Amino acid sequence: GLKWEDIDFDHGVIHIRRQVARLNGTVQEAPLKTKNSYRSISIGADAVELLKQKKAQDNGKSVYVFPSPTGGPLAPDSVLHMLHRVLERAGLPKIRFHALRHPYVKPTTKKYLFFLVPMIQLS
Repeated sequence: GLKWEDIDFDHGVIHIRRQVARLNGTVQEAPLKTKNSYRSISIGADAVELLKQKKAQDNGKSVYVFPSPTGGPLAPDSVLHMLHRVLERAGLPKIRFHALRHPYVKPTTKKYLFFLVPMIQLS
């Protein structure tokens, strides 16, 4: 559910303000689960530059940073299916998406990041 308005390019900060969920069969924005889920994350200059390039390429087609083909929010299950396709092509076993969001990454999980970063850059 990341929108362009959530990114502060000048200060290198992403504000987490919403999630996208499938509710009653419809993909829609939803509030975050807890008040601590609302947060700001600092990002490096390289990430800021990549996001600026992506925004320029998107040319205002969607308010979402990673939109669906129709311009709306990307369905959470679509992201999981994308992850599994990338891992399969790389010859790596499937993992739960949640395993990638821990503040630490086990050495055995680091190999997945080398395949995810290019996938995110191409989306």
